[in-house]
Amino acid sequence: MRSGSAPRLSRRHLLHAMGLAATAAALGSCSSKEPAAAGRLRFWSHNGEMRELFKKIFAEFEKAPDGMPVELKYEPLKTMGKSLQLAWQSGQMPDIHTLAGLDLPAAALVEQGWFQPLELGDAAQRLPAGSLVDGQHRFDGKTYSFPVISFRQYWAPVWYRADAVAKLGLDPESPPRTYDEFRAACRKAKQASGGKVYGWMSKLGAGNHMAPEIAEIAQAAGFTGDGNGIDFRTGEYAFHSDAFVTAVEFLRSLHRDKLMFPGSLTLSGPDAQLRWAGGATAFWFDGPWLPGGIQREVPEIADQIRVAPIIVPESGAPVTTYHGPKGGNFWISSKSKLGEAASRLLANHFTTSEFFAGIAASSAVPADLDVVEKADVHPAYRKLVGWYREQVFLAPSPVVRNPEVSKVLAEMRPVQPGYPDTLHGLFTGDLTDVRKALKQLSDKMSAERDRAIKAVADKGVQVSLDDWAFPDWKPGADYGPERYGK
Repeated sequence: MRSGSAPRLSRRHLLHAMGLAATAAALGSCSSKEPAAAGRLRFWSHNGEMRELFKKIFAEFEKAPDGMPVELKYEPLKTMGKSLQLAWQSGQMPDIHTLAGLDLPAAALVEQGWFQPLELGDAAQRLPAGSLVDGQHRFDGKTYSFPVISFRQYWAPVWYRADAVAKLGLDPESPPRTYDEFRAACRKAKQASGGKVYGWMSKLGAGNHMAPEIAEIAQAAGFTGDGNGIDFRTGEYAFHSDAFVTAVEFLRSLHRDKLMFPGSLTLSGPDAQLRWAGGATAFWFDGPWLPGGIQREVPEIADQIRVAPIIVPESGAPVTTYHGPKGGNFWISSKSKLGEAASRLLANHFTTSEFFAGIAASSAVPADLDVVEKADVHPAYRKLVGWYREQVFLAPSPVVRNPEVSKVLAEMRPVQPGYPDTLHGLFTGDLTDVRKALKQLSDKMSAERDRAIKAVADKGVQVSLDDWAFPDWKPGADYGPERYGK
């Protein structure tokens, strides 16, 4: 790690940063205008649902004998990356921040000098077993971050209002579980309402959010790969596989049959959620944070919120989804002169059962799932987390196997149209053949990865396509750290 050097972003990020530098003065509102006073930690987060939890923890830290004040800045997800780039260029980096919007693997950022290590000490024993992974949280024997959020979660369960679906003649105690049941329920909802209520609403206007949901639905349909379309066993891009095509064609058919809310193609997540909550559709796919959002925004309907697992093609099919090891959530800037205090804050206050219970209360999913049972949470959230324990499995990670893979990921350029754009095109009708469009996506992604591998290999990096292939992977099981043979 070259802690004193400037970060070497990818070509795309460098060009973007050059443009940002020219307008940094005009955009000063995206970052602190003046460095914080000495003796005050600056903490940037995009986790809006955790603001009250952070304030509580920071107040406790300030009262501690070795503590100090903490200045909290909430930055929306869509602008966090830009704000961090501006802060770097202007020498105003916060002491602690998330990685949202930087679009580079943590390993690449560590190598490029973004962070300094933290000292967890005995606090590491409070983290769930297996939390710290080489190549993701530990680099060259030093710990830089740790996960406070669990990898055991998916974002496409079926949410509904018990009172609303009952008025439409549907049984709130028997939600749809299969594709056929879901289609029938959507059609009944529309017919019973005289066309005023649609069956389902997507958020294709927020493609980067909808895309992982559809990948999870594909996994539940039998896709044996990750959210980036890579088959675990072969390491090849397989967006065009039967399971992926099945999932996309089913959802697309809801749009074709006019069972999907017509504004779905342009709606963002928050807008769509509020429309669903207001009764525009019977069903809605969203992550575990939904109950918390409803309790804050529309508390009068919170007691009517219900949830069902991801839908599957056929009755009796098990729900299986896969996510790789969760990355670190908070990182100490290499530019911080208060690294020791930042370490104390993270180690002493972000690893406790009370903190994890606070995460659960915000409707995020804590790394320590055991706290959920006793935490103050919505009953539907508690039920969903119980399913996560049974239905979400740890996926293999090429970066964990070979940290040099991060250099390939940093080198890769976005393909056009990419995965979210391809999905959008299939729903708008600009693309008509699902398998053909997804095969073209697989081919373009494969070609770009091949190019990136060659580019970094020419510089002496030891990496190959074999790093993405895990022929010993088995469905319905965790691929734990012991499987890497390190």
